[in-house]
Parts: sequence; structure tokens; C-alpha cells
Amino acid sequence: MGDVLVPPEITAELTQILSNLVLGDSAIRTRQVLRSASILSSPSAKRVCLRSAEKAVNDRLEQTPELYLLAIAQFATSANTKLMRSFSLILHHRLLFRPPSPNRLVLYDQLSAPAIATLERILLHSLLHEPAPVVCHKTVDTVTDLSNCPMKRGRPWHTLQ
Repeated sequence: MGDVLVPPEITAELTQILSNLVLGDSAIRTRQVLRSASILSSPSAKRVCLRSAEKAVNDRLEQTPELYLLAIAQFATSANTKLMRSFSLILHHRLLFRPPSPNRLVLYDQLSAPAIATLERILLHSLLHEPAPVVCHKTVDTVTDLSNCPMKRGRPWHTLQ
């Protein structure tokens, strides 16, 4: 699915951010296991990396939400590993409809109609062509939310009907 034009520098930056998030997530799980066994008592440098990566994602989404959501969706179909494709879908799923805050709208509500149509096309492509069952399950979760939430807003996803 190469028809989405996300600049290469955005793709490279997103690859680094997502890698840091995946590494940080793994480090937190490892630290929880070790802490429960009383082997580790001090904070890890990877936790700082995770916070930094989360902040980077939030900063990018504030600046150019459409571009980064499209990049994350595109990454979900083009990443080399099942882990990165799955993680991209989980992140996309969580970010797109995360609850608003006083300073932030739901990201979906900030997207233009063409951006939504592109997201739908990317996710349908993933649903139809993803060979790994674990990634396909994540795609189903994301497609479900991308169809249910807009339906509540009066915007059905006609391709799924």
C-alpha cells in the first residue's frame, strides 16, 4: 500500500519513536517482573526513554495530527515485524479515540474527510492482506472502533456495510 505520501523524514522519525515505545513497554514489563521478585529497586533509564517517546508522539499529534495518524496507519501495514505492525495498530487504536481533555479534542474529530477516507482505506488493506493472525486481530479491533465511533456521530463507514 504505497499510495499514502508520508514524507520519509516523518517515517524515519516515527520508526524511532515507535521503537522507543516498544522498548520502553518491554522494559516496564521486565522491571515489574523483577521488582516483584525484589531484584530491582531503582528506576530504569528505559522508563525515561518511554516518557520521552510518549511526549514525542503527543507533541507530533498536536502539531500535525492527520500526518502522524496516517503515518502510524501506514506503518501498521509496512513495518517489517509483526510486533511493530501490531504495536502501531494498538497505538493508532488508542490515540484516535482517546478521551478529550480540557485542552484537546478527540483526534478523530480533528480529521478531514479525506484523511478519514485514507485511514479507512489503509485499515481495510491491512484487514484484507495481513498474513499474521495476531496483527489481523489488532486490525479488527481498530476497524471496529473506526466504524463504531463515527457511526455514533452519524457518519457510517459505508464500505463495511
